[in-house]
Amino acid sequence: MYSRVLYFTLLFCISFNSHAQGGREFWFAAPEVTSQHADRPILLRLSAFDQAAKVTISQPANASFKPITVSISANSLQTIDLTASINLIETKPADQVLKTGLFIQSTSEISAYYEVLGSDNVPRASLDYAYIKATNSDLFVLKGYSALGNKFFIPMQNFWWNQQTNSLQDAWSSFDIVATENNTHVTITTTQDIFGRAKQVPFTVILNKGETYSARSLSS
Repeated sequence: MYSRVLYFTLLFCISFNSHAQGGREFWFAAPEVTSQHADRPILLRLSAFDQAAKVTISQPANASFKPITVSISANSLQTIDLTASINLIETKPADQVLKTGLFIQSTSEISAYYEVLGSDNVPRASLDYAYIKATNSDLFVLKGYSALGNKFFIPMQNFWWNQQTNSLQDAWSSFDIVATENNTHVTITTTQDIFGRAKQVPFTVILNKGETYSARSLSS
């Protein structure tokens, strides 16, 4: 998949009850996928378990994002198309504090994943796979409580160059961070230079609830 961002999404700080990949609260910093190779539609897929759920999707740091509320019947799946808000949702540009963090809150246990369907044939008649020619697809499973923490090691691919001289795709490896509470201090040390930062020089980013930061690679 051609993407500037997101081999891992880092989630920080608060705790709450959940199990496995299910839960009632999920945080996510959506990747910046290159628009030069099918970066849309972007979708949230939400599944309820044995209880119906009322789910609210918001951006706590961004007052211009209108919260979305949906009701999901027990043992069913619902798809939410976020494409119209893609410029508010993708975590770009790199090396800036942004307000793009998504917060998904449910009244009962659900599972959730974010999907870049990456279609060449937009506009489309349906969000179902049968009606879309997907050429740059990927999905990101939201982990709920199990994704939260305060220390992360992030491996990257080291076989391909992120940006080849003969490539027309503006695509990069990177990782995104979203804070789940105010005054979150994140110290980052990289083994290679990244956009705006030198390798082996620790730097600290301060984020409030719902704010995000993208660290983007310059090479493999």
